[in-house]
Amino acid sequence: MLTTCPACADPIGGGDDYCENCGLRLTPVPTEDPGGGRDRVEAALGPLAGVSDIGLRHRRNEDAMALLTPGARSPALVGVVCDGVSSAPRSDDAALVAAETGAAETARALREGAPAGEAAAAGMTRAAGAVAALADASGAPACTYVAACMPEGGGPVTVAWIGDSRAYWIPGAGAPGPARLLTRDDSWSAAMVEGGVLSEEEAENSLYAHAITAWLGADSGEVEGHVSTVALQGPGAVVLCTDGLWNYAPAAEDLAALLPGAERDPAAAARAAVEAALEAGGSDNVTVVVMAV
Repeated sequence: MLTTCPACADPIGGGDDYCENCGLRLTPVPTEDPGGGRDRVEAALGPLAGVSDIGLRHRRNEDAMALLTPGARSPALVGVVCDGVSSAPRSDDAALVAAETGAAETARALREGAPAGEAAAAGMTRAAGAVAALADASGAPACTYVAACMPEGGGPVTVAWIGDSRAYWIPGAGAPGPARLLTRDDSWSAAMVEGGVLSEEEAENSLYAHAITAWLGADSGEVEGHVSTVALQGPGAVVLCTDGLWNYAPAAEDLAALLPGAERDPAAAARAAVEAALEAGGSDNVTVVVMAV
């Protein structure tokens, strides 16, 4: 039984469903529903929106997302996307606790005056601890993690990640520069390409193309995540997504085509991207969060 919140360490009562300090969900989603009540989740919070969908071939949604906009709980826009590792037990629980813990801790650190990079790193670290705490006799739940935060009113965007969930920059009409990938996958294929062993095409066609080399979980070992702060010239949007989307459009310019008008209507863009993934086959859970800049 939890005695302190895994996100903010505030004392909690035995029967609490949510932390009264930061709002983190403390009780798991009921397991009687194979989809965990998360077959389709949509959130639209003005400049920040997201959609998470079970896809067409899975019995449950092992992705999760968390969104915070400026207000009592957060001084900034904060978005987190996590993808449960399907070979690990309770991967849906891992993704959910990581997303909600990471967002809550990032916001807490920002409220206390931490620089964005430190706050994003703190969110990822706290999320890692929360996922590790789920380990039991059945094994160690695990997930990937990608997060972005941006000050209210705009400014540099800070991205934190581990695994192969991605962040992209999608410029809007009139913005300088092309669409680009803001993260670097922790994966076997990425390592082979970076090492000059395989071409991108060869790596993508390998049996090990989607084998990740870093994740959140009790069995992850001593792995450090990545944090990067980038100055982006808008209008445009930062897009966080799982491989359920980018598998169908890994190149930044191709993914941008799936999110029309993302800077103007993040909710519509997120829905359009998810529908594109479903129309392309929906072979995996798919989650997209769009942050307008």
